[in-house]
Amino acid sequence: MVDGWIIGKSAASAIHLRLGDKIFNASEKNIFRQDVSATFSGFRIPVTVEPVQEEKDTEVSLHAAFRDGSVFEQPLGVVKFRKWNKQNVRIDIPASIDRENLLVICMTTYNPDRELFQRQIESIRNQTFKNWLCIVSDDHSSEAGRSVIREVLNGDGRFFLIEHEENKGFYHNFERCLEYVPEQAKYIALADQDDYWYPNKLEECVGVLKRNERCQLVYCDMRIVDREGNVLSDTYWKHRKNYYKPDNLDLLTLANTVTGAASVFRAELLEDILPFPPRYGELFHDHWIAVIASAKGGIEYVNQPLYDYVQTSRNVIGHTDFGYKTIGDSVREYLKTDAPNIRFILDKIRKAVVGLYNYKHRNARHIEAIVYNALLRDLDPRSRELILRSQSVTGLMKVHRKVTKNKETLNNLQFYLLFSILLNKLTHNVWLPLRGWVGR
Repeated sequence: MVDGWIIGKSAASAIHLRLGDKIFNASEKNIFRQDVSATFSGFRIPVTVEPVQEEKDTEVSLHAAFRDGSVFEQPLGVVKFRKWNKQNVRIDIPASIDRENLLVICMTTYNPDRELFQRQIESIRNQTFKNWLCIVSDDHSSEAGRSVIREVLNGDGRFFLIEHEENKGFYHNFERCLEYVPEQAKYIALADQDDYWYPNKLEECVGVLKRNERCQLVYCDMRIVDREGNVLSDTYWKHRKNYYKPDNLDLLTLANTVTGAASVFRAELLEDILPFPPRYGELFHDHWIAVIASAKGGIEYVNQPLYDYVQTSRNVIGHTDFGYKTIGDSVREYLKTDAPNIRFILDKIRKAVVGLYNYKHRNARHIEAIVYNALLRDLDPRSRELILRSQSVTGLMKVHRKVTKNKETLNNLQFYLLFSILLNKLTHNVWLPLRGWVGR
């Protein structure tokens, strides 16, 4: 997705990006932007690139036409296209491991806490399911951090440490870790560096996959604990609803309920999840994998905690919890104050309208990234229909009916996105044309 803003003497009537000999039109233009002087100047251009078969450098330029008849063209530079290949690292599988039933654990690390990392590695070593190897992909830790990892692994031949010289962040570090998975793998488990797995975690999850041949991914509940092991919650689902059934793919697309460290999935799913989409907005690897797994065969859930999810100040994203809340509850909570007055209420309303307008452009960017990248992965018609519900008013109304009928909750995400789409349509189809007509 190409985001930007452009200012002319009049509003833009057309904007497109030229990539070599291909043209990509803006999906939205004249978007409200508070951060620039001309507020209705934003645009978004979705760009889909076909698989690259040969290396090439391609020129990119931006083109715009304005309502007063003027035009604009700006070269943006050169994009280097390279054919995507999995990482070329040889993983030597120990002779003691059965290649026919191999589970590969993909762990990412970055300057791990020695005590927590030691405990996590020991919990993996103590798994009752023994037929595993673990790839540790380090995201360019400091030398001290790498020393901790080497010392804790202590030359154990079941662990393969790959030390990267480029920091890519957790999202793309998980991507490249998955690229190292050897072709003999049958199952894949994701692991964080500071949790604690119960001995039967892998065995329970693999058992579900063996019993249900169609299921692509299984995940479990977890206890939420602090660094010292004090229990904060006996379950991840104290208030939140858990969405994983096939007909809830629309809900899963809006609100991810599948935690990566709780997941084990079939290695064949790599064909559909790799390469990851570019990280647009707050896109997370487990959300992407879960949506594709659900669309490609389904997800199962183990309704018992199989590990401790450790909450520390260093978590990229921690445990979030919310109960059932109506839109009225949200409004009352938003307007709550000790000293209400008309100015306060009007200011709150103004901020709410602007916030809702921008919701789809800011808060929901990752949903759009998941939807339109998933559609490129050869989905069946029913999965396509469910995934696309997040992108239209009618689709979001169906989501809302489903949620309210079962007294479930998406924390009103469906409402925020629905109102955002409506406000955008109202602005661009009524307000901006009216303002232009009045200006003439």
